[in-house]
Amino acid sequence: MLSNSEAYLIESKNVRNFTSLGTVSLSLRKPIKGTEYEMVQEYVRSQLISHIKTGEKKVILLEPQLDSGFPDIVIVYFEPEVARNWSIKRLKINKLDLRILHYIFSEKDVDNSTLENIFPGDFYKSVRRLLSAELVHYQSGKLQAKPLEEIFAIKRLIAIEAKVKNWQEGLHQAIQNTWFASESYLLLPKLPSNSELIQEAKSFGVGIITTHCSLVESKLLPTVGKLPKSYVSWLFNEWVWHTLFEYKH
Repeated sequence: MLSNSEAYLIESKNVRNFTSLGTVSLSLRKPIKGTEYEMVQEYVRSQLISHIKTGEKKVILLEPQLDSGFPDIVIVYFEPEVARNWSIKRLKINKLDLRILHYIFSEKDVDNSTLENIFPGDFYKSVRRLLSAELVHYQSGKLQAKPLEEIFAIKRLIAIEAKVKNWQEGLHQAIQNTWFASESYLLLPKLPSNSELIQEAKSFGVGIITTHCSLVESKLLPTVGKLPKSYVSWLFNEWVWHTLFEYKH
């Protein structure tokens, strides 16, 4: 059943309240308290939770664990209507399945021998789960992903990296976040006077925001990429689906 709430904040101290997330291995790092932690908390309260459009559904995750690290903030804008009739069998999908799904989606159509070469081991179990969950189908003997508009409900996937000091390090982390996010931002306490930092951010498509401006008031707008960008984009798709829906077994 779809929840009536418009925004969810998920962090290490409350993730256990979302019981269905345990099936998709969502882990969030316990934050280290300090000025950076306070900046993140204040930005979430003043600019993210309080800025919700009518009918908008979004989930805000703080420091989710990914292969590349722990982005400070990830905001997922989700279209519930797309997911309303998804199969309950998606509950059994795991990370390997999503890697294979993204490969099939990227390649348009794939035969089993190709998958066997790229994903050695018992990949057949993953294919069976993907078929059962209605995420892929066979067409002329090859696997194809179902139409994206039917199986992927994220409209925007935004990553924010916050830095009080070591802004260059923060920028590198924000660049790294572009591997899964459609938009990546660097959050700073003030606009940098260092034009080289701004130019580097611009060249890599990273936006820059400060603590007192919303995303639409960005000091430097990011490049907006198409989703899904990697299997992690699909992973957020499943995490948010689990968050917004309750299941009756």
